[in-house]
Amino acid sequence: MFRNRSSAAFLEERLFKPLGMKNSSLRDDYQRIVPGRAQAYARQGTGPWRLNMPFMNVYGNGGMLTTVGDWMKWNAMLDSKSLGAPLVDALETRGVLNDGRKIAYALGLTGRYVQGI
Repeated sequence: MFRNRSSAAFLEERLFKPLGMKNSSLRDDYQRIVPGRAQAYARQGTGPWRLNMPFMNVYGNGGMLTTVGDWMKWNAMLDSKSLGAPLVDALETRGVLNDGRKIAYALGLTGRYVQGI
């Protein structure tokens, strides 16, 4: 899939550019200032919302820098399936444990964004 391309180049070509996400990139420098940057937040049960971003350079979980505007473009793609139904279906299909139980996580999406939750 990536053959001789970096993950960043692949994402730029196949996701960010087609969706017009001009303010999104992999987090290769977590201290870089990104104007309008959106941060990840989470909460445990009914507790307070807290910042949920690792402070390191990462590719993968939590490894993307983006803005609210670009995030809205991503969500619009999920709703319209403009990059293809197979992609969105894969992103929204819940994982299954060895004993057959489904979990709330699906290829980067959790909770109410996932089919069957």
